[in-house]
Amino acid sequence: MPNPDPEPTYSQREVQNMLFERLPAGKYTWIPDPEGNAAVQAYGTRFLPSQPVYVNYRPSVVKMQVRFTPRRISLTREEELWQAAEVARSPLRAAGASSRRQKGHTQETERDEQWVVTIPERLGEGGYRTLERFVALVADCMGIQT
Repeated sequence: MPNPDPEPTYSQREVQNMLFERLPAGKYTWIPDPEGNAAVQAYGTRFLPSQPVYVNYRPSVVKMQVRFTPRRISLTREEELWQAAEVARSPLRAAGASSRRQKGHTQETERDEQWVVTIPERLGEGGYRTLERFVALVADCMGIQT
């Protein structure tokens, strides 16, 4: 009996491209890390004290983290974002990613809790689709039409 096709996987670069596609430049944009870390990009505006989404991507150490700050994404839909993050934990874990709720770790984000997703070198399709749905919710909460 032939083996079924293995589940497709997505590279960290493909995850990053999905983020750029779902969170396009317009009302908000991708900018270099306000704190100067060359491996970090932030999504938001230059005029806010901090950004709602950060991507830490260092291919040389095979590490990619996406940090979402629900309170900064939408004050009125913060609880909905946290509930969606909780629902996403299991499918992400099954696809090889990890996620956790934590306090911000910079002077700019220390007052806000973040949902941190660590993306493996290859992310299974179920995890990719789960993350894609969460990013679509983030875009909707921020009033971004894609």
